[in-house]
Amino acid sequence: MAPPPPKLDPAPPAFTNQPTLLFQGTTEPSALLTVQGGAEPVTGLADAADRFSLSVPLAKNTANALLLFATAAAGDGLTSVPTGITVVHDDRPPTVSITNPVTGALLRGTIAFTATATDSSGITLVTLKVDGQSLMASNVSPFTTPLDTHTLTDGAY
Repeated sequence: MAPPPPKLDPAPPAFTNQPTLLFQGTTEPSALLTVQGGAEPVTGLADAADRFSLSVPLAKNTANALLLFATAAAGDGLTSVPTGITVVHDDRPPTVSITNPVTGALLRGTIAFTATATDSSGITLVTLKVDGQSLMASNVSPFTTPLDTHTLTDGAY
């Protein structure tokens, strides 16, 4: 009889900027674990208490469709159905542009502060801050919020 699919605990993130991902979890004791996908295949053994930990190198700046199999009897038995997960590796920072006010503008009163942000993996949240204070947080571009310049110290920002 094939072992059940390996259980990942904790669940891996959907996105990471790290070059390797740590797969941890449980399966049948002494099972051979095989990860396909990513930058290269990885194998390892579960311990006698059914725990495993595998360091999986990821293909850079792309979605990594990873399949994790358990093979009973340290690799000499039947193989489980895979546990599948997709992890996007992205180590490129997003592109952010302030579209209003323009660089060098002298400001007074309340103005509309506007910015755009793009990223190859998508934008989940943008937080606009001035002097460490959050002005707004949104996931819809363009990002616009009123900025009362009377609350700021005079100077360049």
